[in-house]
Amino acid sequence: MFTIQTWVTDTWYGAVPPVPSMSEVKKHFYLFEDPKNHLAIDQIINDSNGEPSGLLFGFVHITYNGQEILGKRMFSQIFITWHSYEMLLKQMQTQNFANVEHPETGYTAVTVRPDDTTPNQMILETFFKEGAYYETVFDQETNQETKIFHDIKTIHETFILPRKEFLKALYDALINYRRINLQFYKMVDHRQSAEDYLNKLLAMPLY
Repeated sequence: MFTIQTWVTDTWYGAVPPVPSMSEVKKHFYLFEDPKNHLAIDQIINDSNGEPSGLLFGFVHITYNGQEILGKRMFSQIFITWHSYEMLLKQMQTQNFANVEHPETGYTAVTVRPDDTTPNQMILETFFKEGAYYETVFDQETNQETKIFHDIKTIHETFILPRKEFLKALYDALINYRRINLQFYKMVDHRQSAEDYLNKLLAMPLY
């Protein structure tokens, strides 16, 4: 059984943040799907006049039978994190495999492909950098600063998962996220655009 939750905060922890325990997350993050948190989330995103005023950061926590598959290491603006998982669904539908970049660093963080030995299964691999940092270097030829990405180690994990169940659970969670998110759009044109996009997703199930 898959469990998918969206955890959000108004605090930026960095492109490659330290990975806290879920007990710490529950102290400092809001569970997006919990209606009791929607007022606080609204106050982060919008000012008193209903104008967008703040960014919502976070991650999508995905477990299968209690085992974490994806979570805190895909930390970014939550809208961008969910967009990454939407791209995973679309790539699986159109090309039968997916390569998902980390939303902040640009390296390939998640790959998905069919399990050739068992048609109803898929193989999901994660490649997350730990102890990573950016070095700013001045290039005298171009007279510009460039950033070089360094990492100490890559944490690689492989999961064999039921294909349809995973894709459907992720799609359903994406739809739920977008439905909840509609209430935070205070400007009519922005909300209408979000509703139109949601209806497009509903018309083409990505599983």
